[in-house]
Amino acid sequence: MRFNPEGGDLSAAEVIANIDQKELAKQLWELAEVPAADRLAKRMKEASRQGLMETTDDLVAVCNEVLGPRIRKISSATLPFQALRIMVNRELERLDSFLESAPGLLAKGGRIAILSFHSVEDRMVKFAFRRLAETGDFKMPFRKAMKPSREEILSNRRSRSAKLRVLERCN
Repeated sequence: MRFNPEGGDLSAAEVIANIDQKELAKQLWELAEVPAADRLAKRMKEASRQGLMETTDDLVAVCNEVLGPRIRKISSATLPFQALRIMVNRELERLDSFLESAPGLLAKGGRIAILSFHSVEDRMVKFAFRRLAETGDFKMPFRKAMKPSREEILSNRRSRSAKLRVLERCN
């Protein structure tokens, strides 16, 4: 799940082992809206203590046990994997840091385009871009996020949740 498996970030197994159960449940819910996040966090912590949370297959087994094989037409492991990936890679911290620094790097007429794939990420981008647009130094050329066309989704299923937001420097 780590973007850089060789890097210094903790593995998903280490995150699960080191995080408090209540905090894990909170993160599962806030980062991916995992149903039954409390029950899943409890079972994940139990499996971790028993040494049964070392591989992705272990995580899938626990998710299937607690949530059943599918949630809203997707694998029951998809949302927990998303939440853990975000935690392991500190994605929201890194996105926040980028959103803080990137506008200062733009010349007049320069644009930032950000493609997000889940609601937490998109919300951060939307609010950061709106705040910048309110200063008058930036504008959002498109009022709403751009979404993939039906044709794009049919040819590239992973694009179905993508949203593109653009910010342009005016002054």
